Amino acid sequence: DTNHFSGQYALSINYPEARGKSVLLASIGHDRVDAGIVNHGRLSSYAFSKVASADEVGTFFQKQTEASPGIDVIVYGTAIDTAMLKMLDDQFPGKLVRLNPFRMLPTASYFRDEGMLVGLEHRYTAAVGIALRRQ
Repeated sequence: DTNHFSGQYALSINYPEARGKSVLLASIGHDRVDAGIVNHGRLSSYAFSKVASADEVGTFFQKQTEASPGIDVIVYGTAIDTAMLKMLDDQFPGKLVRLNPFRMLPTASYFRDEGMLVGLEHRYTAAVGIALRRQ
């Protein structure tokens, strides 16, 4: 899926430390979740599922991480809210990170520190990832 591969590109540009380990990268939409294990910068597995609730997202993540307990989970997408983040953080022993696609990019200080996107950067991961890829 284009969103996932764009997200993977945004991950590689903005989180160079992720290239040295395995992470679960997941795009969470309102009715679908896409997730892949990115092992040392390369996608080693990928799956998607239709979901109707945050609990179903958690169950899907558990299936994806069975072989890698404690793996870091990096999420992005339009359906992520505070309650979902708390549930996922409580459920998984690894680090939970909202992917910020602007993390390593030079941006205006207003945009970075005070803009309307502060705290919502993860929603723009796919768009930024595809723009970076086309650069």
